Amino acid sequence: MLNKKQKLRKEADTLFQSKRQKLCKLCGKPASVVHHLIPKARSNAVRYDLMNAVSLCMGCHHLWHATQDPRLYEKMRPRNFKALEAKSRKIIRTNLAFYEEAIERLKP
Repeated sequence: MLNKKQKLRKEADTLFQSKRQKLCKLCGKPASVVHHLIPKARSNAVRYDLMNAVSLCMGCHHLWHATQDPRLYEKMRPRNFKALEAKSRKIIRTNLAFYEEAIERLKP
């Protein structure tokens, strides 16, 4: 059974995934997942930041994770990636308020 924090994280993750664009950024096929450019495990500061989101089809998502090809990464990166990297260095506590705020920002 999930505790309150886990439920909020799941809701925020679902809302983040719902923000995907229609087409894969790499190949143009229908997108099925929102990939985090800066991994969730590396930074909670940009976990729900839409600048950190890139829409991919499942094939390209698997290709990225299998190869970590720098050419793919260059195609996925936004122009303002340096600002995203700087923001990602901030230490964030993932308490209930963190997830509640993320949910409010991501709601339609």
